Amino acid sequence: MTGGNISSSPVQSSDGTIFVGSEDNVFYAFSPTGELEWLYETGDPIVASPAIDSVGNVYVGSKDNQFYAFNSVGGLRWTYTHPGGATTDEWVSSPVIDATGLVYLQARRSLCVLDSAGSLVWSFSTNAAGSAHSSSPALGANGEIYWGLGNLNVLYALKSNWGFGWSYKTAGTVESSPAVGSGGNIYVGSYDNSLYAITSWGALAWPYVTGDDIYSSP
Repeated sequence: MTGGNISSSPVQSSDGTIFVGSEDNVFYAFSPTGELEWLYETGDPIVASPAIDSVGNVYVGSKDNQFYAFNSVGGLRWTYTHPGGATTDEWVSSPVIDATGLVYLQARRSLCVLDSAGSLVWSFSTNAAGSAHSSSPALGANGEIYWGLGNLNVLYALKSNWGFGWSYKTAGTVESSPAVGSGGNIYVGSYDNSLYAITSWGALAWPYVTGDDIYSSP
């Protein structure tokens, strides 16, 4: 039992270790049988889900404006401060790691790409003042990047060379994280009661209307 609610989804490493963040400001590592292996206390709640790279390093963001990288046994490797600089610029979306070890982060007004040592490799600014930023990036088969920009009601797409690809406007906030299908369509939910299927070139394939807003990710 942790000391707070758990909004973060757990991830499991190849050796069975389970990692999860809690709203008690603590990041936990558990053995496959449920014993606590290690923990790390951050300055604020953790609602983002962690990610693990190919060598077992673990990455997670906190509402204390810091993005953390740990080795598999709990040693802090580095931190990266949210580029927004304000107390409201929290890390609440989850990181995505590509095959080369680059880490992709949604940072409210920008998408940040870090290397495995915690240095900023590249960033893309949306020049947006939207406050909702829970949508995590998704990677396409050819290196494209997709993410939702909260209450600006937009799904963004970057090309494989990190140049702007396209954007698709919905009628509601996009807090849902997109998913990429095997055929290349991108699926994302919106607060306009709809699940959208968007083609890889930014056209609407179809919407499915539900009875209420969609926050969860397909």
